[in-house]
Amino acid sequence: AVKLTYDTFKEIGFKDDQIKKKSFDFLDFYSTTLMKLIMTLNLTFNLKEIIYFLIVEDNS
Repeated sequence: AVKLTYDTFKEIGFKDDQIKKKSFDFLDFYSTTLMKLIMTLNLTFNLKEIIYFLIVEDNS
């Protein structure tokens, strides 16, 4: 992604000394936390559905 951005800036006319690169540390804290939240909600919903259908089918 950094190389693509660098090449794009060169294509639109920026000189090498005008483009400043910084080191980039990717933290996947938010993406993994979001995935855990979605999986927990999905599991909870599925568990409620299973319990609901077991109770409804049992009473029929």
